[in-house]
Amino acid sequence: MTGEVKTLGWIDKLLAVWIVLCIVIGLALGKYFPGLSQLLEDLRYDVETRELDDLGGLQVVMLRAPVETFLPPDDFILQITQLSGVDAFQEIIDQEAIERVPDPLKEALSKIIL
Repeated sequence: MTGEVKTLGWIDKLLAVWIVLCIVIGLALGKYFPGLSQLLEDLRYDVETRELDDLGGLQVVMLRAPVETFLPPDDFILQITQLSGVDAFQEIIDQEAIERVPDPLKEALSKIIL
């Protein structure tokens, strides 16, 4: 070792700022908008809080859309983007996944009726 001090590159600094900003925003949303989690659940998003052991027990919030999507093979995407002239592609919705979307109102009414 020559005693040189290695400094962080600009991407590393930006990443550190991004992480801190996300933490601050998450804490602020949790404090000032406590009903946000319920709102997302009412919109049928799956809201899950987990502790990641790999990150020292850091709590993270995971959001999942209720409808599963999939990304088709690359050759299909290439053909479609060439045909449409748009150099972007969206994921495709699995039709069977639509039938599996939970409907709390339907479930509650079924319990009352049956």
